[in-house]
Amino acid sequence: MNIRYSYPYYPYLKLRFTARNQPRVYDIDAYIDTGFYDDERRLLPGSEASIPKKRVRLIVPLRFRDELGKPDFSESISLADGREYESPAYYGGIKVNGETKPRPAVILCLGNGCLIGRHLIDEFKVFFDKGKVLTIEDC
Repeated sequence: MNIRYSYPYYPYLKLRFTARNQPRVYDIDAYIDTGFYDDERRLLPGSEASIPKKRVRLIVPLRFRDELGKPDFSESISLADGREYESPAYYGGIKVNGETKPRPAVILCLGNGCLIGRHLIDEFKVFFDKGKVLTIEDC
């Protein structure tokens, strides 16, 4: 795969995601949060015991919950300020601009914005150019 593109909506990354139980494809701008370590998480009691570590976490606004339907499981999210929330979670896939094959993902509904963390962006060279343009390249 050879991806290189610049995106003028700094510091957002254009993504496409799907949820397992929905045929619709969603195009979103996800805020890159370098403090969001989306591979470290705790499952709530009663949730599935084992979820593959390689699934990227994507947070989308809570308003998606109604459209995505019944969640596959719930996940506890710890925010930087120490607050914890229970989030509906869906198995799905995401593509970064230019990718042809989706990456396995867990879609979490929380808050009012889209957020992607280190688990995805650590697989790319990411350049934050003077607070104006985001450029990503394959490693």
